[in-house]
Amino acid sequence: MFIWKREPMTKPNISTYREITPLIYSWGTPDIPKYDGWEKIGYTEQASADVRIGQQASQLGIAKVKHWALRAQFMTESGGRFTDHDFHAYLRQQGVERELKPRTEWHKFEGLPKKSIDYFYAFAGQDYSDLQADGHEDYVLRPEQHAAVEQALAAFHDGRSEILWNAKPRFGKTLTTYDLMRRLDVRKVLIVTNRPAIANSWYDDFVKFIGHQTTFKFVSESPSLAARSPMSREQWRKMLYEHSDADPRIVEFVSLQDLKGSQYFGGVHTKLKHIAEFVWDLLVIDEAHEGVDTTKTDVAFDTSPSTTSSAPTHCTCRARHSAPWPRASSPKTRSSTGPTRTSARHLSRGLTRVPTTPTPPCRSSTCSPTRCPA
Repeated sequence: MFIWKREPMTKPNISTYREITPLIYSWGTPDIPKYDGWEKIGYTEQASADVRIGQQASQLGIAKVKHWALRAQFMTESGGRFTDHDFHAYLRQQGVERELKPRTEWHKFEGLPKKSIDYFYAFAGQDYSDLQADGHEDYVLRPEQHAAVEQALAAFHDGRSEILWNAKPRFGKTLTTYDLMRRLDVRKVLIVTNRPAIANSWYDDFVKFIGHQTTFKFVSESPSLAARSPMSREQWRKMLYEHSDADPRIVEFVSLQDLKGSQYFGGVHTKLKHIAEFVWDLLVIDEAHEGVDTTKTDVAFDTSPSTTSSAPTHCTCRARHSAPWPRASSPKTRSSTGPTRTSARHLSRGLTRVPTTPTPPCRSSTCSPTRCPA
């Protein structure tokens, strides 16, 4: 006789999820001379950074010294996670050298003013106060540059909302525009150009002369600045939210092609919404003689069918031939190796160009940015 006894079935112990704590870690090795002063900055979702570090270069049998491992989370009220790619991009902005041939996670911290962990804390705390602030040079405008700024200030104070600088090459309109920006005490400056490649000169002059003396940050996502370290729009947004008490100010560079492609300025792409939503204090149109008198540009710069495009001014003495402009709350400027116009119109309502009376070209060989004998 067989007696069957049914035992109670035990519940299976199946873990349906595992809590992941993403980590950013740093380690180095004394066994490879070329990495003396370098650290490998990585990311892992494994149980510990030690496990991940042990897996790297395991076949070489080299000593691995872990410097630190911290959670890959922003230490701010808004919070959020990030990866090593985000931190690597920040290190590049800070001028930290990275091994590129081959492209690895090794970064050189030897000789830098901070340790790698200090850079991490600044990034995780979204503290960008020292970004673009490593310049040390001051500047003194040449007499003709100073005169151009004074004339622009006088025009704006007289109620004009737009001025035009049409100066010779090498005049230094970039630095002159930055000085005008500071003299006007503006906070939000938008630079638009039909020639994106000149972004480098705007950025270089900013870092060299402006960044370390002001609370302005240079913001751009132009491919022309891929080799530079401008602040991203997302970084600026977070800095504005987390450190509004530090009086953050913005200089944003965008190409006219990008602007015209945005659905907020007559295009079809869902981009640059923030530019339409901002109330800009100063608009700078660099190389204003290129690509600004087209239908698409008119749509981007104008907000109503009744608005008329301004006629081009050919004389290099823009003060003499400028027509009076209606009083506005903030100015607009263009500067370039050709005309640079500045205007006070707010982009939240579109870029409005006020009609002017066409003027004949000045033929005098002695015409200059500050004097016109005609």
